[in-house]
Amino acid sequence: MLQRPQTLFLALIIVSMGLFLGLPIWEKTIGEQSATLSAFSLTYTDAAKQVVEESKLYLAALAILAGGLALFSLLQFTNRVRQMLLNLVNTLVMIALLGLSTYESHIKANALFNPETPGSFKIGFFALTIALLANVAANRFIRMDERKVKDAFERLR
Repeated sequence: MLQRPQTLFLALIIVSMGLFLGLPIWEKTIGEQSATLSAFSLTYTDAAKQVVEESKLYLAALAILAGGLALFSLLQFTNRVRQMLLNLVNTLVMIALLGLSTYESHIKANALFNPETPGSFKIGFFALTIALLANVAANRFIRMDERKVKDAFERLR
């Protein structure tokens, strides 16, 4: 049913993936040089105000996939086993997204200028972390519901 706690957590995943898509993930500014990583691109601006933009659409595609899986899982409330499977796949997608975001920020973007000074993670990265935690919580509540239904069925026998 849609009034279960896991519905709120699955909705939180969808909102978090929207925030991941709309807000910067990582940023580094030193003097007149700056680099910003978003779900769609890595933008580097130097002192001469030249802008170099590198596409990162695979981050956006994974975030859209994670949000879509959460929405589909939310609508599968009648089949809890399928919901758990969808959430497992969604966990793998979000872990891949977390790993790629970290790789892009620390390995690729940080090497653009002054690699000794690290950048800072922004709200988009933390939205992804919240989505991962919400996915774990949703899966836990779905498992609890499945256990309750099995116990009730066993008592009827």
